[in-house]
Amino acid sequence: MNVCRHIDELASSSEAQAFRVLTERLSEMSEIEPSKGLTSLILKRVELESRCRRDHLCSYAFRPWFGALAAAVVVFIVLALRFLYPASDSSANCVLSDEQWLADSQEQDGSWNPARHGGANSYCPSLTALSALALYRSGGDYSDAVQQARRYLISKQQTNGSFGGEGRELFYNQAIVTFVLAETGSSVSAIETLNNAVDFIHSRQAVDGSWGYATGSEGSQAITAWQVQALSSAKKNGIVNADVCMRKGLRWLRDIASSGKQMDYNIRSGRSSDTISALAGYVLVTAGSDFPEISALGRNVVASIKQQQDSQNPNLYRDCMKVRALKAIGRNAGAQSVKKQMVAVTDDIQNDQWGKVGGRLYYSSMHTLARTY
Repeated sequence: MNVCRHIDELASSSEAQAFRVLTERLSEMSEIEPSKGLTSLILKRVELESRCRRDHLCSYAFRPWFGALAAAVVVFIVLALRFLYPASDSSANCVLSDEQWLADSQEQDGSWNPARHGGANSYCPSLTALSALALYRSGGDYSDAVQQARRYLISKQQTNGSFGGEGRELFYNQAIVTFVLAETGSSVSAIETLNNAVDFIHSRQAVDGSWGYATGSEGSQAITAWQVQALSSAKKNGIVNADVCMRKGLRWLRDIASSGKQMDYNIRSGRSSDTISALAGYVLVTAGSDFPEISALGRNVVASIKQQQDSQNPNLYRDCMKVRALKAIGRNAGAQSVKKQMVAVTDDIQNDQWGKVGGRLYYSSMHTLARTY
């Protein structure tokens, strides 16, 4: 049905003009991405209603005006829904919440496929783990989705204890998956997986206590902080062999703190950023909670980060790390301010440093996780 043509045939009136304006606005909006199974649900509902009212409606079905009226009603409802719920790929504007979108986007094997949503497949383990963690922390009824993701991640562990990837992908995948498995529950299979994962992390630790982007490379603060965080969570799950290498990692992070207020990229760089200060500061506060000196250093590092968002360089990962770090030291007002700034980020994340790595999986996970801290 050509709605615009039919509207043009209407008599001139204030109602017709208002309907024309509404139709023009609706036609400019993008289509809403349907939820999985939506079509089948609608068809089942239509079939049920049809069986209940078939006898009554048949008497009207052949009246000339009835078909036109029914079609007009359907068109009006669809257009009205699009007006009330404008579509966008942005989680801030989409009908679905970030967490519901994540749940609906999960693959049948329990993973999330980055290639479907603008991300890089090499980070599939990390993005699956982050998506599962976001659902786990959201407070919604997503336990089945989380368990499916855990089973998938456990099944993907290789014989050497790793979760796949090369270079920095390997170390991000390893730390994030290990951390999320430790945070989201325990089981016999998960404990065995964590033991093997920790053994792999330990085997790649440098003599000075750090981890780099590749085996044998100079220690990286970001990679080291993620490994220490994973080891700390594994230790809380009873993985005894996580303790020693975690302590060595904490000492290395302590030693690269510049003037006790910010974290450098590595021993020699002298360069820092709010991202790594928030990430490492949080790890020093939480993983170093048994060591007053280290925990106090972490609080100083977190207190030094800027709460104002850098609008020229959008970075949801940085902002999410800021939120949880500020919450960890009791700066609730600062954390809330960063959250509000994150909400203002549009759906165009191509300028985000990690946008092309994670796509919408990254976008939705970071927004959901930030809200849970």
